[in-house]
Amino acid sequence: MNLPVVVDITIGLVVIYLILSLIASEIQELISTCLQWRAKNLKNSIELLLAGGSETEESDITKAEKLVDKLYSDPLINTLNQQAKGK
Repeated sequence: MNLPVVVDITIGLVVIYLILSLIASEIQELISTCLQWRAKNLKNSIELLLAGGSETEESDITKAEKLVDKLYSDPLINTLNQQAKGK
């Protein structure tokens, strides 16, 4: 095999790999947007952060949930995402 043939094959494989990875990433983003996984995980993470970690008591978690619900019901935060289906 000549060197230009090897370079052509290598460049072709790299381009195909990059295109397929871009398509897979876009499909994953569409699925997570439609199912609102990012929004749910963000809310759970904020609750966990305000509660003080995963090793907290139930009362702290309840207080954090109430505080996050207040935060999400604030008019400035509520109008940020107009495409959301739920809270």
